[in-house]
Amino acid sequence: MKFLNYCFLSLSILALTNCDSNEDPTPNPDPPLEVITRITEDRTLTADGDWTLDGLVYVENNAVLTIEPGATLKFTSAPGTGDNASALIITRGAKIMAEGTADLPIVLTSTEDDGSLTSADNSLWGGLILLGRSKVFAEGETELGIEGIDDSELRAKYGGDDVNDNSGVISYVSIRHTGIGLAPGDEIQGLTLGAVGTGTAISYVEIYGSSDDGIEFFGGTVDIKYAAIIGAEDDSFDWDLGYRGTGNQYWFAIQREDAGDHLSELDGAKPDGADLYSNPTVRDFTLVGSSNTENMLIFRDATAGTWERGVIAESGNKGLEVEDLPAAKGIDSYQRLLNGELKLREIVWSNIGGAESFAAMVQATDGGDGTEENGGRTEAIIAELEVNCSIDNGVISRDNPAAGNRGAFVNGDWTTGWTAYSNRGI
Repeated sequence: MKFLNYCFLSLSILALTNCDSNEDPTPNPDPPLEVITRITEDRTLTADGDWTLDGLVYVENNAVLTIEPGATLKFTSAPGTGDNASALIITRGAKIMAEGTADLPIVLTSTEDDGSLTSADNSLWGGLILLGRSKVFAEGETELGIEGIDDSELRAKYGGDDVNDNSGVISYVSIRHTGIGLAPGDEIQGLTLGAVGTGTAISYVEIYGSSDDGIEFFGGTVDIKYAAIIGAEDDSFDWDLGYRGTGNQYWFAIQREDAGDHLSELDGAKPDGADLYSNPTVRDFTLVGSSNTENMLIFRDATAGTWERGVIAESGNKGLEVEDLPAAKGIDSYQRLLNGELKLREIVWSNIGGAESFAAMVQATDGGDGTEENGGRTEAIIAELEVNCSIDNGVISRDNPAAGNRGAFVNGDWTTGWTAYSNRGI
């Protein structure tokens, strides 16, 4: 056994033959099994390897982890390391180079995944976490510990002042059956991005079956193009703590009929009046809920942002919620809308709680009386929607969200073939 910060287990067959035979031993047709618990130097995981990651696997010391197209990485549900979950964590200064293709996607999944699991099978491992040196802010701090990891773990810190920080490349990567918690209420998302910078390239990524959020941004400036969130039981997309990515495009999320919170939970700052608050842009998106969905978009904690050219469909509740606090509490997301910092443009709303008007599909978070002094106003929200958006019930269906080449699928269905969604459904 050779130990280089990881455990190597070689399973081989010793062929016993007649000493007079000239025949070669029969080779083992299966690749060797390698159980990885830590990566501290440059490493390549090949497509023909049998890779199992056990516990919280940190890529550290500025190491570069390269994953070949077609590779599958499996994560244990009951780690032998003593950790409560398994996850892959790219620390500050390290990089992940995971460049799959449509024909040879890279899959991160559970050791229990035999190909028959659906998006309802989740909490089988943690998820993928990228930690960068871009900007983040919370309660006076510009360096934070990532959600889901014990705050005493220094390797799990993120934040800095390099908005162009580079954590690597993720392309044609499917992340499946995630969301196991380290403690109650302390879960790991399918893909967690802590202060990740614009030097990082993320495109064609699928989160399939997360018991928590699909993708969550904590500060940072990274953009994602072509993201599919399938069956997340909490929020599909979530941002917070000053996230500022402005090139996000082609986002798709669909919830299961029996589970799901918001399609997008969008928070601005801590405290609400902090100088660094979330103000990203998302263009060309399709968000599909269900009868159990909470409000489709919720804007809180003085977030700003732009959502443009999309379809939001199928909700048993409200379509849009914007926090309007009493005036004495200071800036909030409603005020960002009044200031022109929160924009909703060219969005088609379809089958939102049976609503035939925008007034019927919006609400304010605070339960005030609708006055400036007490909060709870909706007038500006309704006006924003009436001027810039439309209602067209039945424009898409849960069975075929890519129909009509709208929103995330304006250029066609890019999920075909390489995603679990296209092969297994919701």
